[in-house]
Amino acid sequence: MMLMAGALCACTDHYKPEQIRIIELGATQKVLTLPDTDPGSDQFKIYANCPWQYEQISGTEWLTVDSASDDALQFSFFGNNGFKRSASIVVFKDNRRDTLQVRQRGLLTESVTLRSFSDVIPSEGGSGETVVETTALEREVVVEAERPQQFSSLYYSGHKLFFTLKPAVERDKKAYKVTLYFIDGWGERIEGSLMISQAAKED
Repeated sequence: MMLMAGALCACTDHYKPEQIRIIELGATQKVLTLPDTDPGSDQFKIYANCPWQYEQISGTEWLTVDSASDDALQFSFFGNNGFKRSASIVVFKDNRRDTLQVRQRGLLTESVTLRSFSDVIPSEGGSGETVVETTALEREVVVEAERPQQFSSLYYSGHKLFFTLKPAVERDKKAYKVTLYFIDGWGERIEGSLMISQAAKED
């Protein structure tokens, strides 16, 4: 759900009709991190030389814009008993846009933890699995690996990481790092990893 409204502010610049008008619009602080998880209210300081509008593009379920005036956009928010989250609001006039973000801490901490931190696969190849404990939904988890071409299969399902390595092609022992990650409510990467070693190719 997106909310859009206009700020009841007046133009403060004075110019002659033949002059080119330069629109000035923005916020003194683009990202505002709330001090705790409690409910409350706050505001963005806005500088503008013309009427402007705003559009709330995310976070409408916990943050509400209360008013917009010449120099401020005021909002209120609920407390947060879950994971950290963010809300985005765009202030704009014609083609001039500025995106503002409100970040709120949560009482819960997000994580990705693999039950095993390492595994060893023989030179002829083989499969393995490890339990994954994470606060993320399965569809949010991304799996990536160093030298993915050495894996014939690699996937995450049902709180487990499954992998199969092809036969070794080099005469040196190799180690491959597999990382599981997701992006949290502040746009930050939360990850855990597993090192998979494979014996060298036998003559």
